[in-house]
Amino acid sequence: MGLVTEWIMSVPSLAAAQERMKLFGERYEKLEAENDELKSERTTLRGEVATLKNEVAELQGRLAHHELIEDYERRGGADYKKDAQGKFTDGPRCPECKRLMSRIAAALRCPHCNYEVAILPGASVAVRRPRPGPYGY
Repeated sequence: MGLVTEWIMSVPSLAAAQERMKLFGERYEKLEAENDELKSERTTLRGEVATLKNEVAELQGRLAHHELIEDYERRGGADYKKDAQGKFTDGPRCPECKRLMSRIAAALRCPHCNYEVAILPGASVAVRRPRPGPYGY
């Protein structure tokens, strides 16, 4: 009889089981409310992150443009890139689009935007020429 008595004593009473179910139900409701609150906060934070990513991209673009402007020195109508020691490291670049310019006869010309600088002894003059048509005229 000892085993049966132990088994009966180990089975919780109906009142204790109901109390436990009530506690579990309250915990579940609290967790559900907290979960809903966290989902709402996550949605808000994702929107803020997207806004901040756009702002960072815009600021990085502005910084890159600013660095392009700061790293170059204008000489004779063209821009030349300087390194940390102040030495010119890059060939002539277009002051408008910062692309490398080509030397054509007595001029430097940007193949992208057609900015030209005439190379004259002792002076140089920047001339903006219109972009040619598809047939070169």
